[in-house]
Formats: sequence, structure tokens, C-alpha cells
Amino acid sequence: SKIVCQIFTFSRGDNVSIFKVNNPSSNIKDKIIYPFNLLYYLSLQYLGFLISDKYAVQMIFLKKKLMRRFGVASDSVSVICNNLPEELHTLTNKKGQISEAKSVWNHENLTIGLITPMYKYCKGLDIFVDCCRLLDTKYRISVLTAGSGPDELFIRDELKSISGTYHHYGWLSDLRNIFDKCDILIISSRYDSCPNLLLEAMTRNSPRIMAS
Repeated sequence: SKIVCQIFTFSRGDNVSIFKVNNPSSNIKDKIIYPFNLLYYLSLQYLGFLISDKYAVQMIFLKKKLMRRFGVASDSVSVICNNLPEELHTLTNKKGQISEAKSVWNHENLTIGLITPMYKYCKGLDIFVDCCRLLDTKYRISVLTAGSGPDELFIRDELKSISGTYHHYGWLSDLRNIFDKCDILIISSRYDSCPNLLLEAMTRNSPRIMAS
């Protein structure tokens, strides 16, 4: 019998754009090697198209960017995106459909965690806030957040209105303490299909709410 092997490539982000943003160009040496490094990342990305039977990304705008960059057809790039945040948004607006807390947690106190770079739309900070407000009507909640970014003040200001306690840790290199403290960890990103955070939380046996 003949074994058929196919190559599947999944890209969580655009390394070329990330390189452009993070590339230091303050000295002459960096400016000289910049075009060579850029060519390297472009070549590596294009090689993925050439050798892959299926190439997938997790954001629609990234698919469009790659199609323009390399002149490839739409059917050559697939999108695997997080589809649950919209469902979570629906649930937060239909309180009657939410299960009673005691049947799930067996106590009235609930500690909710969010660990993410603080970008309002793509990381679904608004969705997380909606979920906290809903749960705040049913439990005595405590909210723990960790991460940094341009919308860090947004979530800190929005969560001041909850009746329970709220603590923001900022950027952390070791997340085990938060994993162990949380009853549930909400991953509200609109785009991440399989974030590293999910895998890390699974190693700590932390209950998660995220995409299917």
C-alpha cells in the first residue's frame, strides 16, 4: 500500500510585519542588514506556500495580505479562526440561557482569569468585560488579569464597576500562580484558534472557556 503524506502549514501571525515593527533601525549596522533580514522572512514565508499542500492562517485580514503580497489565489489560503467570542456575546445578552452557577461550581464565589496582551478588539477585551458583568449578577466574583498593551487602561477602567474584587498583575513571565487561583480562565480572543495559553492552562488543569 502507498502512504500519502501531505504538508499542512498554519501561521498564527505575519512574521514579515512583526519584523518590520520590531526591527531596530537606530544604528548603521541595523540599517545595512535590514533588507537582507526582510528578504529572509519573505523567502521563508513564500517557501511555506510552495511546499505546503494546505496553508492556513487565523485571521481574514492576514489571508488578504498574503494574497496581495505573493499574488496567490483565494483558495490557496484558508482561515481557521476563533468562532466562540460571537457566541459568548450572544450568551451575555440572553441571561435566561445561562446555567445556574451552583450546579457547576457548587459555591457562590467565582474567580475569573484573563491572561492576554491588552488589545481590545483582537483579544476580545470587550467580550471578557461583558462576561464578567453577567457573572457578577449571579456570583460573588473576583477577577484576575495579566498582560500589557495599549488597551490595558480600558479593561482596568471597565472592571472597576464590578461588585467583586479586581486585581491586575501586568506582564508576568510565570503564569502558574494565576492558573492555580482561577476557577475559570476565559480566552476571549476573536482570532486565536489554538493559543499557547490554552496548552499552558491544560498543563495546570485549569478550567477554560474558549473556542471549539
